Amino acid sequence: MRKLCSKWVPRELTIDQKQQRIDDSEQCLELFNCNKPEFLRRYVTMDETWLHHFTPESNRQSAEWTARDEVTPKRGKTQKSAGKVMASVFWDAHGIIFFDYLKKGTKED
Repeated sequence: MRKLCSKWVPRELTIDQKQQRIDDSEQCLELFNCNKPEFLRRYVTMDETWLHHFTPESNRQSAEWTARDEVTPKRGKTQKSAGKVMASVFWDAHGIIFFDYLKKGTKED
């Protein structure tokens, strides 16, 4: 028996995107080394993610046990979600300082 998961391909960064991340990281490290306590006190970061109104099945959840001579299971295209919103979260060393939701199809002003 073997347990197979659907194939997943990560999004790859371009050379320019990789260089920009390196440059940003070096600049932050330089500022950090100049004044560590002040850097950590003032540093704010953020992340955004789509929140679906339902949780789509992951590759791991869709894995099935099959005999070695059986065909690989196929997973059909999932239906579009009932809706989703973009969640933007900002935080610093003390915790979350701001979060916002943006519905799909709308734009920030």
